[in-house]
Amino acid sequence: MDEIFASLSIGEQEKLLSKSNNKGKSDPHKQLRTVMADLYVGWKTDPTLCTAVSHNNNDYKPNSRYNALHIPKRITEIFYILYENAYLDRVKGAYNHENPTLSRRTRYRPTDLLQSLFGKIGIKAYDINLHQDQECIIIRDKGPDAARATDLEYEDTNLTCSMRSEVKAYNNLMNRHYVDVATLQEPFIVREVIPKRGKSYTTQHPVDQNHKFTRRIFSRGSWELNGRWNGGFWQNLPKHMRRDIFIDGEPTDEIDYSGLHPSLLALEQGYRLTGDPYDLGKHVCPRILLQDQRQVVKQLVLIGINAKDRSTAFNAFHKKNNANNKKSGKYFIKTYKTADLDKMLDAFIDKHPYLADSICADQGIKLMNVDSNLTTHIINQFVALGKPILPIHDSYIVKNEDRQLLRSAMSKACVDVVGTDIEAEARSDQDQKYLKYTTAWRAQDRDFYLDAVKQMQLPLEVEGYRKRYEDWKKRRM
Repeated sequence: MDEIFASLSIGEQEKLLSKSNNKGKSDPHKQLRTVMADLYVGWKTDPTLCTAVSHNNNDYKPNSRYNALHIPKRITEIFYILYENAYLDRVKGAYNHENPTLSRRTRYRPTDLLQSLFGKIGIKAYDINLHQDQECIIIRDKGPDAARATDLEYEDTNLTCSMRSEVKAYNNLMNRHYVDVATLQEPFIVREVIPKRGKSYTTQHPVDQNHKFTRRIFSRGSWELNGRWNGGFWQNLPKHMRRDIFIDGEPTDEIDYSGLHPSLLALEQGYRLTGDPYDLGKHVCPRILLQDQRQVVKQLVLIGINAKDRSTAFNAFHKKNNANNKKSGKYFIKTYKTADLDKMLDAFIDKHPYLADSICADQGIKLMNVDSNLTTHIINQFVALGKPILPIHDSYIVKNEDRQLLRSAMSKACVDVVGTDIEAEARSDQDQKYLKYTTAWRAQDRDFYLDAVKQMQLPLEVEGYRKRYEDWKKRRM
Protein backbone atom coordinates (compact mmCIF):
# COMPACT_ATOMS: atom_id res chain seq x y z
CA MET A 1 0.00 0.00 0.00
CA ASP A 2 2.77 2.45 0.94
CA GLU A 3 4.71 1.69 -2.23
CA ILE A 4 1.67 2.20 -4.45
CA PHE A 5 0.58 5.41 -2.70
CA ALA A 6 4.11 6.84 -3.03
CA SER A 7 4.12 6.06 -6.77
CA LEU A 8 1.06 8.24 -7.42
CA SER A 9 1.29 11.85 -8.53
CA ILE A 10 0.83 14.65 -6.00
CA GLY A 11 -2.51 15.48 -7.60
CA GLU A 12 -3.72 11.87 -7.33
CA GLN A 13 -2.62 11.66 -3.70
CA GLU A 14 -4.43 14.90 -2.89
CA LYS A 15 -7.52 13.61 -4.69
CA LEU A 16 -7.58 10.56 -2.46
CA LEU A 17 -6.94 12.72 0.61
CA SER A 18 -9.96 14.94 -0.13
CA LYS A 19 -12.27 15.35 2.88
CA SER A 20 -15.38 16.61 1.07
CA ASN A 21 -18.64 15.36 2.56
CA ASN A 22 -19.76 13.56 -0.56
CA LYS A 23 -16.63 11.38 -0.49
CA GLY A 24 -16.66 10.40 3.15
CA LYS A 25 -14.23 11.20 5.94
CA SER A 26 -12.59 7.82 6.45
CA ASP A 27 -8.83 7.40 6.23
CA PRO A 28 -7.86 7.11 2.52
CA HIS A 29 -4.91 4.90 3.47
CA LYS A 30 -7.37 2.52 5.16
CA GLN A 31 -9.53 2.42 2.03
CA LEU A 32 -6.52 1.79 -0.20
CA ARG A 33 -5.50 -0.99 2.19
CA THR A 34 -9.04 -2.43 1.97
CA VAL A 35 -8.85 -2.44 -1.83
CA MET A 36 -5.41 -4.06 -1.80
CA ALA A 37 -6.54 -6.76 0.66
CA ASP A 38 -9.59 -7.59 -1.45
CA LEU A 39 -7.59 -7.70 -4.69
CA TYR A 40 -4.87 -9.81 -3.06
CA VAL A 41 -7.27 -12.43 -1.70
CA GLY A 42 -9.02 -12.57 -5.07
CA TRP A 43 -5.69 -13.04 -6.85
CA LYS A 44 -4.58 -15.77 -4.42
CA THR A 45 -7.93 -17.53 -4.83
CA ASP A 46 -8.05 -17.31 -8.63
CA PRO A 47 -5.70 -15.11 -10.74
CA THR A 48 -8.46 -14.67 -13.34
CA LEU A 49 -10.97 -13.40 -10.77
CA CYS A 50 -12.41 -9.91 -11.29
CA THR A 51 -13.56 -7.36 -8.73
CA ALA A 52 -16.84 -5.64 -9.67
CA VAL A 53 -17.15 -2.01 -8.52
CA SER A 54 -20.49 -0.25 -8.30
CA HIS A 55 -20.78 3.43 -9.22
CA ASN A 56 -24.19 3.74 -7.59
CA ASN A 57 -24.06 6.10 -4.60
CA ASN A 58 -26.80 4.07 -2.88
CA ASP A 59 -24.32 1.21 -2.50
CA TYR A 60 -22.11 3.33 -0.23
CA LYS A 61 -24.46 4.41 2.52
CA PRO A 62 -22.10 5.35 5.39
CA ASN A 63 -24.46 4.25 8.16
CA SER A 64 -25.75 1.06 6.56
CA ARG A 65 -25.37 -2.10 8.61
CA TYR A 66 -24.34 -3.81 5.37
CA ASN A 67 -21.35 -1.45 4.98
CA ALA A 68 -19.37 -2.68 8.00
CA LEU A 69 -16.07 -1.21 6.76
CA HIS A 70 -17.73 2.21 6.15
CA ILE A 71 -16.52 2.22 2.56
CA PRO A 72 -17.19 5.66 1.01
CA LYS A 73 -17.88 6.64 -2.59
CA ARG A 74 -14.16 7.51 -2.83
CA ILE A 75 -13.46 3.82 -3.33
CA THR A 76 -14.43 4.19 -7.02
CA GLU A 77 -11.74 6.87 -7.45
CA ILE A 78 -9.16 4.54 -5.88
CA PHE A 79 -9.95 1.88 -8.49
CA TYR A 80 -9.84 4.46 -11.30
CA ILE A 81 -6.45 5.84 -10.17
CA LEU A 82 -5.04 2.32 -9.87
CA TYR A 83 -6.29 1.68 -13.41
CA GLU A 84 -4.71 4.91 -14.71
CA ASN A 85 -1.38 3.90 -13.14
CA ALA A 86 -1.38 0.43 -14.76
CA TYR A 87 -2.00 -1.49 -11.54
CA LEU A 88 -5.40 -2.71 -12.75
CA ASP A 89 -6.95 -3.79 -16.04
CA ARG A 90 -10.58 -3.18 -16.95
CA VAL A 91 -12.38 -6.32 -18.06
CA LYS A 92 -15.17 -5.80 -20.56
CA GLY A 93 -18.13 -7.99 -21.44
CA ALA A 94 -21.31 -9.14 -19.70
CA TYR A 95 -20.72 -11.32 -16.65
CA ASN A 96 -24.37 -12.03 -15.86
CA HIS A 97 -25.01 -14.67 -18.52
CA GLU A 98 -28.68 -15.09 -17.67
CA ASN A 99 -29.53 -11.37 -17.85
CA PRO A 100 -26.73 -9.30 -19.47
CA THR A 101 -28.59 -6.05 -18.62
CA LEU A 102 -27.59 -6.65 -14.99
CA SER A 103 -23.88 -6.58 -15.94
CA ARG A 104 -23.51 -2.89 -15.15
CA ARG A 105 -20.66 -2.88 -12.67
CA THR A 106 -17.14 -2.06 -13.83
CA ARG A 107 -14.78 -4.99 -13.37
CA TYR A 108 -11.07 -4.81 -12.58
CA ARG A 109 -8.25 -7.35 -12.42
CA PRO A 110 -4.60 -6.97 -11.27
CA THR A 111 -2.08 -6.29 -14.05
CA ASP A 112 1.31 -7.99 -14.26
CA LEU A 113 2.75 -4.99 -12.39
CA LEU A 114 0.45 -5.44 -9.39
CA GLN A 115 0.81 -9.22 -9.53
CA SER A 116 4.59 -8.82 -9.29
CA LEU A 117 4.10 -6.81 -6.09
CA PHE A 118 1.65 -9.40 -4.75
CA GLY A 119 4.21 -12.12 -5.47
CA LYS A 120 6.51 -10.63 -2.85
CA ILE A 121 3.90 -11.04 -0.10
CA GLY A 122 4.26 -14.24 1.88
CA ILE A 123 0.87 -14.37 3.61
CA LYS A 124 -1.96 -16.77 2.85
CA ALA A 125 -5.40 -15.65 1.76
CA TYR A 126 -6.96 -16.94 4.98
CA ASP A 127 -4.59 -14.73 7.01
CA ILE A 128 -6.71 -11.79 5.87
CA ASN A 129 -10.15 -11.50 7.42
CA LEU A 130 -12.44 -10.16 4.72
CA HIS A 131 -15.47 -10.56 7.00
CA GLN A 132 -14.45 -8.23 9.82
CA ASP A 133 -17.67 -6.86 11.39
CA GLN A 134 -19.68 -8.06 8.37
CA GLU A 135 -23.40 -8.28 9.05
CA CYS A 136 -24.49 -11.90 9.45
CA ILE A 137 -28.24 -11.37 9.96
CA ILE A 138 -29.76 -10.38 6.61
CA ILE A 139 -33.36 -9.60 5.74
CA ARG A 140 -34.34 -9.18 2.10
CA ASP A 141 -37.33 -8.33 -0.02
CA LYS A 142 -38.03 -8.29 -3.73
CA GLY A 143 -40.36 -5.84 -5.42
CA PRO A 144 -42.77 -7.04 -8.14
CA ASP A 145 -40.57 -5.59 -10.91
CA ALA A 146 -37.16 -6.11 -9.27
CA ALA A 147 -34.60 -8.38 -10.91
CA ARG A 148 -33.20 -9.43 -7.54
CA ALA A 149 -34.00 -9.08 -3.85
CA THR A 150 -32.46 -6.17 -1.94
CA ASP A 151 -31.08 -6.12 1.60
CA LEU A 152 -33.34 -4.14 3.93
CA GLU A 153 -32.20 -1.87 6.75
CA TYR A 154 -33.71 -2.67 10.15
CA GLU A 155 -33.55 -1.64 13.79
CA ASP A 156 -32.01 -4.18 16.17
CA THR A 157 -34.26 -5.98 18.62
CA ASN A 158 -33.62 -8.61 21.27
CA LEU A 159 -34.34 -11.22 18.58
CA THR A 160 -31.84 -9.89 16.00
CA CYS A 161 -29.16 -9.36 18.66
CA SER A 162 -29.63 -12.90 19.92
CA MET A 163 -29.46 -14.37 16.40
CA ARG A 164 -26.36 -12.33 15.57
CA SER A 165 -24.65 -13.54 18.72
CA GLU A 166 -25.38 -17.17 17.76
CA VAL A 167 -24.06 -16.81 14.21
CA LYS A 168 -20.93 -14.95 15.35
CA ALA A 169 -20.21 -17.68 17.90
CA TYR A 170 -20.50 -20.29 15.16
CA ASN A 171 -18.22 -18.36 12.76
CA ASN A 172 -15.64 -17.89 15.51
CA LEU A 173 -15.75 -21.61 16.22
CA MET A 174 -15.29 -22.61 12.59
CA ASN A 175 -12.35 -20.21 12.18
CA ARG A 176 -10.47 -22.51 14.56
CA HIS A 177 -11.15 -25.65 12.49
CA TYR A 178 -9.87 -26.75 9.10
CA VAL A 179 -12.44 -27.86 6.52
CA ASP A 180 -11.41 -29.17 3.10
CA VAL A 181 -12.13 -31.79 0.43
CA ALA A 182 -9.45 -34.47 0.69
CA THR A 183 -9.76 -35.49 -2.98
CA LEU A 184 -9.14 -32.00 -4.43
CA GLN A 185 -5.65 -31.37 -5.73
CA GLU A 186 -6.50 -27.67 -6.17
CA PRO A 187 -8.80 -25.79 -3.73
CA PHE A 188 -11.77 -25.22 -6.02
CA ILE A 189 -14.45 -27.02 -8.00
CA VAL A 190 -15.79 -26.17 -11.46
CA ARG A 191 -19.53 -26.38 -11.99
CA GLU A 192 -21.64 -25.95 -15.09
CA VAL A 193 -24.36 -23.29 -15.00
CA ILE A 194 -27.33 -23.59 -17.35
CA PRO A 195 -29.13 -20.20 -17.57
CA LYS A 196 -32.70 -19.59 -18.66
CA ARG A 197 -31.37 -18.04 -21.83
CA GLY A 198 -28.10 -18.39 -23.70
CA LYS A 199 -25.38 -21.00 -23.63
CA SER A 200 -24.27 -22.89 -20.56
CA TYR A 201 -21.02 -21.82 -18.94
CA THR A 202 -18.74 -22.94 -16.14
CA THR A 203 -18.06 -21.19 -12.87
CA GLN A 204 -15.35 -21.80 -10.28
CA HIS A 205 -16.24 -22.19 -6.59
CA PRO A 206 -13.40 -21.81 -4.06
CA VAL A 207 -12.94 -24.53 -1.45
CA ASP A 208 -10.81 -22.80 1.16
CA GLN A 209 -10.74 -21.34 4.66
CA ASN A 210 -11.79 -17.88 3.45
CA HIS A 211 -15.16 -19.24 2.36
CA LYS A 212 -16.55 -20.58 5.62
CA PHE A 213 -18.28 -17.35 6.70
CA THR A 214 -21.95 -18.10 7.39
CA ARG A 215 -25.02 -15.85 7.60
CA ARG A 216 -28.73 -16.24 8.26
CA ILE A 217 -30.84 -14.79 5.44
CA PHE A 218 -34.54 -14.01 5.87
CA SER A 219 -36.92 -13.33 2.98
CA ARG A 220 -39.92 -11.22 1.96
CA GLY A 221 -39.19 -8.66 4.67
CA SER A 222 -40.25 -11.06 7.44
CA TRP A 223 -38.35 -12.64 10.34
CA GLU A 224 -40.70 -15.63 10.06
CA LEU A 225 -39.80 -16.57 6.47
CA ASN A 226 -36.63 -18.43 5.47
CA GLY A 227 -33.75 -17.63 7.85
CA ARG A 228 -31.53 -20.48 6.66
CA TRP A 229 -27.81 -20.60 7.43
CA ASN A 230 -25.94 -19.85 4.18
CA GLY A 231 -22.39 -19.18 3.05
CA GLY A 232 -20.12 -22.16 3.74
CA PHE A 233 -18.37 -23.49 0.63
CA TRP A 234 -19.63 -27.01 1.44
CA GLN A 235 -23.12 -25.90 0.36
CA ASN A 236 -21.82 -25.47 -3.22
CA LEU A 237 -20.37 -28.97 -3.42
CA PRO A 238 -22.23 -31.66 -5.40
CA LYS A 239 -23.73 -34.28 -3.10
CA HIS A 240 -21.31 -37.05 -4.08
CA MET A 241 -18.34 -34.84 -3.18
CA ARG A 242 -19.59 -34.05 0.32
CA ARG A 243 -18.50 -37.53 1.45
CA ASP A 244 -14.89 -36.43 0.74
CA ILE A 245 -15.02 -33.55 3.25
CA PHE A 246 -12.50 -33.83 6.08
CA ILE A 247 -12.62 -31.69 9.24
CA ASP A 248 -9.28 -31.20 11.01
CA GLY A 249 -7.86 -34.03 8.92
CA GLU A 250 -10.58 -36.50 9.97
CA PRO A 251 -13.27 -38.19 7.82
CA THR A 252 -16.88 -37.14 8.25
CA ASP A 253 -20.43 -38.41 8.02
CA GLU A 254 -23.64 -36.61 7.02
CA ILE A 255 -26.99 -37.06 8.75
CA ASP A 256 -30.25 -35.63 7.46
CA TYR A 257 -33.88 -35.62 8.48
CA SER A 258 -35.99 -38.04 6.46
CA GLY A 259 -38.60 -36.19 4.39
CA LEU A 260 -38.44 -33.17 6.72
CA HIS A 261 -40.78 -30.77 4.93
CA PRO A 262 -43.54 -33.33 4.18
CA SER A 263 -43.21 -34.53 7.78
CA LEU A 264 -43.62 -30.99 9.12
CA LEU A 265 -46.70 -30.42 6.96
CA ALA A 266 -48.21 -33.71 8.14
CA LEU A 267 -47.58 -32.80 11.79
CA GLU A 268 -49.40 -29.50 11.27
CA GLN A 269 -52.47 -31.56 10.28
CA GLY A 270 -52.09 -33.93 13.23
CA TYR A 271 -50.57 -36.84 11.28
CA ARG A 272 -47.19 -38.52 11.40
CA LEU A 273 -45.51 -39.82 8.24
CA THR A 274 -44.26 -43.39 8.50
CA GLY A 275 -42.33 -45.49 6.05
CA ASP A 276 -41.29 -44.08 2.69
CA PRO A 277 -43.65 -41.17 1.89
CA TYR A 278 -42.65 -41.19 -1.79
CA ASP A 279 -43.37 -44.89 -2.40
CA LEU A 280 -46.85 -44.94 -3.98
CA GLY A 281 -47.17 -48.72 -3.68
CA LYS A 282 -48.24 -49.11 -7.28
CA HIS A 283 -47.17 -48.23 -10.82
CA VAL A 284 -49.11 -45.07 -11.72
CA CYS A 285 -48.08 -44.03 -15.25
CA PRO A 286 -46.92 -46.43 -18.00
CA ARG A 287 -44.78 -43.66 -19.55
CA ILE A 288 -42.80 -43.28 -16.29
CA LEU A 289 -40.76 -46.37 -15.53
CA LEU A 290 -41.41 -47.96 -12.16
CA GLN A 291 -37.70 -47.73 -11.33
CA ASP A 292 -37.86 -43.94 -11.89
CA GLN A 293 -41.23 -43.36 -10.24
CA ARG A 294 -40.07 -42.77 -6.64
CA GLN A 295 -37.43 -40.20 -7.67
CA VAL A 296 -39.95 -38.39 -9.88
CA VAL A 297 -42.50 -38.29 -7.05
CA LYS A 298 -39.93 -37.03 -4.54
CA GLN A 299 -38.66 -34.28 -6.83
CA LEU A 300 -42.18 -33.27 -7.82
CA VAL A 301 -43.44 -33.10 -4.22
CA LEU A 302 -40.48 -31.07 -2.97
CA ILE A 303 -40.88 -28.63 -5.86
CA GLY A 304 -44.64 -28.54 -5.27
CA ILE A 305 -44.19 -27.57 -1.62
CA ASN A 306 -42.33 -24.44 -2.76
CA ALA A 307 -44.62 -23.60 -5.70
CA LYS A 308 -47.68 -21.37 -5.54
CA ASP A 309 -49.71 -23.56 -7.93
CA ARG A 310 -49.45 -26.72 -10.04
CA SER A 311 -48.55 -24.91 -13.24
CA THR A 312 -45.55 -23.29 -11.54
CA ALA A 313 -44.53 -26.63 -10.04
CA PHE A 314 -44.67 -28.47 -13.36
CA ASN A 315 -42.71 -25.74 -15.16
CA ALA A 316 -40.03 -25.85 -12.45
CA PHE A 317 -39.91 -29.65 -12.67
CA HIS A 318 -39.44 -29.57 -16.45
CA LYS A 319 -36.70 -26.94 -16.15
CA LYS A 320 -34.76 -28.94 -13.56
CA ASN A 321 -35.19 -32.19 -15.47
CA ASN A 322 -33.95 -30.63 -18.72
CA ALA A 323 -30.98 -29.13 -16.90
CA ASN A 324 -30.08 -32.53 -15.46
CA ASN A 325 -30.36 -34.10 -18.90
CA LYS A 326 -28.01 -31.50 -20.37
CA LYS A 327 -25.46 -31.97 -17.61
CA SER A 328 -25.40 -35.70 -18.18
CA GLY A 329 -25.49 -35.35 -21.96
CA LYS A 330 -28.86 -37.15 -22.10
CA TYR A 331 -30.79 -34.72 -24.25
CA PHE A 332 -34.51 -35.45 -24.15
CA ILE A 333 -34.00 -39.04 -23.01
CA LYS A 334 -36.06 -38.63 -19.83
CA THR A 335 -38.85 -36.17 -20.46
CA TYR A 336 -42.24 -36.35 -18.82
CA LYS A 337 -45.62 -35.14 -19.94
CA THR A 338 -47.39 -32.65 -17.71
CA ALA A 339 -50.49 -34.86 -17.67
CA ASP A 340 -48.43 -37.72 -16.23
CA LEU A 341 -46.91 -35.45 -13.57
CA ASP A 342 -50.44 -34.39 -12.67
CA LYS A 343 -51.37 -38.05 -12.14
CA MET A 344 -48.28 -38.61 -9.98
CA LEU A 345 -49.13 -35.67 -7.76
CA ASP A 346 -52.75 -36.88 -7.48
CA ALA A 347 -51.51 -40.35 -6.49
CA PHE A 348 -49.29 -38.84 -3.78
CA ILE A 349 -52.22 -36.84 -2.39
CA ASP A 350 -54.45 -39.94 -2.52
CA LYS A 351 -51.89 -41.64 -0.30
CA HIS A 352 -51.59 -38.57 1.99
CA PRO A 353 -54.96 -36.74 1.69
CA TYR A 354 -54.16 -34.52 4.70
CA LEU A 355 -51.45 -32.84 2.56
CA ALA A 356 -53.89 -31.80 -0.19
CA ASP A 357 -54.03 -28.15 0.91
CA SER A 358 -50.29 -27.92 1.51
CA ILE A 359 -48.95 -28.97 -1.90
CA CYS A 360 -48.59 -26.14 -4.43
CA ALA A 361 -49.57 -23.57 -1.80
CA ASP A 362 -46.29 -21.67 -1.32
CA GLN A 363 -45.44 -23.44 1.92
CA GLY A 364 -41.70 -23.82 1.33
CA ILE A 365 -40.62 -20.40 2.57
CA LYS A 366 -42.36 -21.02 5.93
CA LEU A 367 -40.91 -24.51 6.28
CA MET A 368 -37.43 -23.11 5.63
CA ASN A 369 -37.89 -20.98 8.73
CA VAL A 370 -38.72 -24.08 10.77
CA ASP A 371 -35.70 -26.02 9.51
CA SER A 372 -33.51 -22.94 10.09
CA ASN A 373 -34.65 -22.89 13.72
CA LEU A 374 -33.83 -26.60 14.00
CA THR A 375 -30.39 -25.86 12.57
CA THR A 376 -29.89 -23.02 15.07
CA HIS A 377 -30.78 -25.32 17.96
CA ILE A 378 -28.34 -28.00 16.74
CA ILE A 379 -25.51 -25.56 16.03
CA ASN A 380 -25.87 -23.96 19.47
CA GLN A 381 -25.41 -27.39 21.08
CA PHE A 382 -22.22 -28.00 19.08
CA VAL A 383 -20.85 -24.50 19.71
CA ALA A 384 -21.35 -24.97 23.46
CA LEU A 385 -19.16 -28.10 23.23
CA GLY A 386 -16.61 -26.53 20.88
CA LYS A 387 -17.41 -29.13 18.21
CA PRO A 388 -17.30 -28.25 14.47
CA ILE A 389 -20.40 -28.86 12.35
CA LEU A 390 -21.33 -28.00 8.75
CA PRO A 391 -25.02 -27.18 8.11
CA ILE A 392 -26.64 -27.88 4.73
CA HIS A 393 -30.22 -26.78 5.46
CA ASP A 394 -31.77 -30.00 6.83
CA SER A 395 -28.62 -32.13 6.89
CA TYR A 396 -25.39 -31.78 8.85
CA ILE A 397 -21.80 -32.94 8.42
CA VAL A 398 -19.66 -33.80 11.45
CA LYS A 399 -16.57 -35.84 12.25
CA ASN A 400 -17.28 -39.57 12.44
CA GLU A 401 -16.59 -39.49 16.17
CA ASP A 402 -19.43 -36.99 16.65
CA ARG A 403 -22.17 -38.96 14.86
CA GLN A 404 -24.00 -40.01 18.01
CA LEU A 405 -23.74 -36.50 19.41
CA LEU A 406 -25.37 -35.16 16.23
CA ARG A 407 -28.19 -37.72 16.39
CA SER A 408 -28.94 -36.66 19.96
CA ALA A 409 -28.76 -32.96 19.05
CA MET A 410 -31.14 -33.44 16.09
CA SER A 411 -33.61 -35.36 18.25
CA LYS A 412 -33.53 -32.74 21.01
CA ALA A 413 -33.96 -29.92 18.48
CA CYS A 414 -37.06 -31.58 17.01
CA VAL A 415 -38.68 -32.08 20.38
CA ASP A 416 -37.94 -28.51 21.49
CA VAL A 417 -38.82 -26.76 18.18
CA VAL A 418 -41.51 -29.00 16.61
CA GLY A 419 -42.82 -30.86 19.63
CA THR A 420 -41.93 -34.38 18.49
CA ASP A 421 -38.99 -36.31 17.08
CA ILE A 422 -38.49 -36.80 13.34
CA GLU A 423 -36.52 -39.71 11.95
CA ALA A 424 -32.96 -38.98 10.82
CA GLU A 425 -30.64 -41.17 8.78
CA ALA A 426 -26.87 -41.05 8.35
CA ARG A 427 -25.16 -41.37 5.00
CA SER A 428 -23.18 -44.29 6.42
CA ASP A 429 -26.44 -46.08 7.28
CA GLN A 430 -27.73 -45.49 3.76
CA ASP A 431 -24.46 -46.90 2.40
CA GLN A 432 -24.85 -50.05 4.50
CA LYS A 433 -28.39 -50.60 3.23
CA TYR A 434 -27.23 -50.08 -0.35
CA LEU A 435 -24.33 -52.49 0.15
CA LYS A 436 -26.69 -55.12 1.57
CA TYR A 437 -28.92 -54.71 -1.48
CA THR A 438 -26.04 -54.99 -3.95
CA THR A 439 -24.60 -57.99 -2.08
CA ALA A 440 -27.82 -59.89 -2.74
CA TRP A 441 -27.21 -59.35 -6.48
CA ARG A 442 -23.46 -60.05 -6.33
CA ALA A 443 -23.66 -63.33 -8.24
CA GLN A 444 -25.72 -61.82 -11.07
CA ASP A 445 -23.91 -58.46 -11.38
CA ARG A 446 -20.48 -58.40 -9.75
CA ASP A 447 -19.56 -54.98 -11.19
CA PHE A 448 -22.65 -53.49 -9.53
CA TYR A 449 -21.49 -54.93 -6.20
CA LEU A 450 -17.86 -53.80 -6.62
CA ASP A 451 -18.96 -50.24 -7.41
CA ALA A 452 -20.95 -50.16 -4.17
CA VAL A 453 -17.96 -51.42 -2.16
CA LYS A 454 -15.69 -48.84 -3.78
CA GLN A 455 -18.16 -46.07 -3.00
CA MET A 456 -17.99 -46.89 0.72
CA GLN A 457 -14.21 -46.78 0.95
CA LEU A 458 -12.58 -43.78 2.61
CA PRO A 459 -11.53 -41.11 0.07
CA LEU A 460 -7.88 -41.07 -0.93
CA GLU A 461 -6.14 -37.97 0.38
CA VAL A 462 -4.30 -36.27 -2.50
CA GLU A 463 -0.99 -34.44 -2.10
CA GLY A 464 -2.53 -31.00 -2.69
CA TYR A 465 -4.94 -31.46 0.20
CA ARG A 466 -2.24 -32.75 2.58
CA LYS A 467 0.01 -29.79 1.76
CA ARG A 468 -2.79 -27.28 2.38
CA TYR A 469 -3.68 -28.87 5.72
CA GLU A 470 -0.10 -29.13 6.95
CA ASP A 471 0.53 -25.51 5.96
CA TRP A 472 -2.57 -24.36 7.83
CA LYS A 473 -1.54 -26.27 10.96
CA LYS A 474 1.95 -24.75 10.91
CA ARG A 475 0.64 -21.21 10.51
CA ARG A 476 -1.90 -21.71 13.31
CA MET A 477 0.88 -22.98 15.62
